[in-house]
Amino acid sequence: MHNCSKIYQLNFGAIIVFNYLIMKALSIGFLLFLLTFATFSQFVNPNTGLSFEASSLDNPAYAGVLGSAYMPLAFTKAAITRTTGEIDTLLIRLDTYADYVEVQRNGKVYICKNQYKQLSVEIDDVKSLFRNDFKTPNWPNLNSFYQVLYDGKTKLLKHTQTILVDCYEYGGGTQKQCFRKVERYYIQEANSDLIQIDKDREQIWSILKNNSTLKEYATQHKLKLKNWSSVVKILQYYDANVAINE
Repeated sequence: MHNCSKIYQLNFGAIIVFNYLIMKALSIGFLLFLLTFATFSQFVNPNTGLSFEASSLDNPAYAGVLGSAYMPLAFTKAAITRTTGEIDTLLIRLDTYADYVEVQRNGKVYICKNQYKQLSVEIDDVKSLFRNDFKTPNWPNLNSFYQVLYDGKTKLLKHTQTILVDCYEYGGGTQKQCFRKVERYYIQEANSDLIQIDKDREQIWSILKNNSTLKEYATQHKLKLKNWSSVVKILQYYDANVAINE
């Protein structure tokens, strides 16, 4: 929690300095009250950047919004690597709307921006690896986490973004706001920029070199581009037999 506490100290720098300056002037009881407040208020509103009291484990800024911006949905134990290289085991989830990592500890939520570079966490009973060192020119946040679906010389990545849309509750005419997840897939060859893949996946033939050999391999092994697992097998063959000679 070392890196996350830095964010807390940054957000509450004025409170901490104020407490320090008046330490000798206040009674012990009132001082304890101030310290308790400063320790409890450890959630940051992503819209305003202001800290506020975290009375629950869901961001109060999302109250009334249908759906969820979180992945995984609940806090889950994860191996999380700091930008400095140390590895922590923490309860985390990704806020895919505000685009940062949330950490739960002792019933409180900490928001960690630009503090971690890799996450290994189970989502839907599948261990998933996320990294944020991939750069793409059409994505504004340079520290967005991408799920690594294949991690070879050539990489297959998935980015999940949550957006707010207008919607209506079932059986009612009241307009609400809903979270909707948008999934984008990318291929990255060695020392190259990310290239977004269209939904039909046919684009990979034009991205990868020597595609006639790849198509022949896919035909022989009955691999169709209808699912990403087939794309992974094609990329594995590509790395072992084509890209290795580039």
